[in-house]
Amino acid sequence: MSMLLCDFHIHTTWSDGSVDLPEVVDIYGQAGFDVISITDHVCNSDSTIGSWADRLNKTIAEQNFPHYMEALEREAERARTRYGMLLIPGVEITKNYLSEEESAHVLLLDLKRYVSADLGWEEIFREARRQGALVVACHPHHTDHEIHDTLYFWNHRQKFAPCFDAWFLEDAPAVPEERRGGEGVHPGQPGRGDHHVPQRDGEGVMQRTILDTGGRSR
Repeated sequence: MSMLLCDFHIHTTWSDGSVDLPEVVDIYGQAGFDVISITDHVCNSDSTIGSWADRLNKTIAEQNFPHYMEALEREAERARTRYGMLLIPGVEITKNYLSEEESAHVLLLDLKRYVSADLGWEEIFREARRQGALVVACHPHHTDHEIHDTLYFWNHRQKFAPCFDAWFLEDAPAVPEERRGGEGVHPGQPGRGDHHVPQRDGEGVMQRTILDTGGRSR
């Protein structure tokens, strides 16, 4: 049975990561990964938290999005030729409010054009679908590693389940096992990820997702 080693949720110095994009590619490539997605933050500007992210250059904005995509394209080619690794361009739509009940993060994978975090969720989902992007609910629950929990989609999961291709739930120790799911909610499909500081260790990069390719080669 063929497997792919993947991480679909990675941040770089383009937003709030601590490692620049080329080094991230080298870390994952040298660790033997098959597929990664770079998902730097696109933050909302209608909250204090979001506006500070913009002031501190911790967010992708409409003005620098073309440069972000150009950098991803260059590194995708280098990842392919040097490591045989696929790099998927993406962003993390980041709506942070003082209330964790209103806060939510969404990964858009294989995005082509800028999508503002100031749009309503329905409009964001429609635009993502127009671009053919995958839509992933990102840690929509209490976690042991997020400074600010993002509970909006988990609390409204029955309403929003049809909008998502997958949900990040594997790292949800506060979510009881019997609640990990429900109609339209498929936990753990992409794996944990959410790396701001990828690490080299004895086994490569800390967190991984293993995808069964059904015997297909990459």
